Amino acid sequence: MEAGEFQAGQWLPTVRQLAIEYAANNRTIAQATHQLRDEGYLVARSTAGWIVREQRSIVRSTRNRLSRQERRAGRGAFTTDCHEAGIEPDVSNDVRLQTAPDEVAAALGLDAGTEVCVRERIMRGDGEVLQLATSYLPRSITAGTLIEEQSSGPGGIYARLEEAGYELTRYTERVRIGRASEQEAREMQVSPGEPVYRLRRIAWSGERAVELNDITITGHRYELVYELPAE
Repeated sequence: MEAGEFQAGQWLPTVRQLAIEYAANNRTIAQATHQLRDEGYLVARSTAGWIVREQRSIVRSTRNRLSRQERRAGRGAFTTDCHEAGIEPDVSNDVRLQTAPDEVAAALGLDAGTEVCVRERIMRGDGEVLQLATSYLPRSITAGTLIEEQSSGPGGIYARLEEAGYELTRYTERVRIGRASEQEAREMQVSPGEPVYRLRRIAWSGERAVELNDITITGHRYELVYELPAE
């Protein structure tokens, strides 16, 4: 695969075909394909077989992805990642209003039972699902804005927050490693249990938390790059 014999998106020959080609037994070939899956080279498609994965990394840099400069250019955080990587972004949105889960209400400093706007997104680059993201924002902020519409407009919800008078002053982000659940695996078209990044970001306007975003990122495609001041 590294030599280019098998290209990204290509179906791998069957175990039987590979066993004949490489003069090995079926068990050895099966073990090899599972090892390649674990190393991120292959992804299973139900019982149909294995597909070769895209290996190019997408760099998720803290340097400019959340900047006003990018928002003025009409890009949100994800579209900035895609722009930097030279891939075409596509985002599917599901927007709803609901009572904030207790954990979300606490993180946003809201009273129990407060209504929030929820934006669930499936984010694709060149047709491949790269991220799942769910944002929670207080309705006291989002009511009557494009944040409650399917398309939040150029620059995304952060641009709309600042237009509404909530100047964004900082973000806090927690990152941990997890494994894709059955539902996440279906949505991201990966194998269940595959390593993923789980991020929780809170956007702040002064001392007020204005958005909580839970993000799941495919582990095999992303590099998280952090630029920190030396003070």
